[in-house]
Amino acid sequence: MPNAQVQEFIEREMAAGKPRASIKTALLQRGWPEPAVDQALNLLGAHHQPKKHQQRLPPSEKSPGLRTTIMLALLLALILGAALYYLFFRLLMR
Repeated sequence: MPNAQVQEFIEREMAAGKPRASIKTALLQRGWPEPAVDQALNLLGAHHQPKKHQQRLPPSEKSPGLRTTIMLALLLALILGAALYYLFFRLLMR
């Protein structure tokens, strides 16, 4: 089990919002062995990390798939309309 000082330092730094990599670097620079640092970081787990807020996208970037789907549906309607026009006026009206 890692030293209590290491765990307290990690908890304090995570509460301050620092990433795991910078915490690990700081501990290694203070002379702690890497296996002990890794073990302490793994014991604390991901639930101790602060949550990152997702960046909200502007409405134009939220769903480009929807815009593409609408454009394809309009293109399909245009093609089907042209085919029906051809069938009705060209073939049936002879």
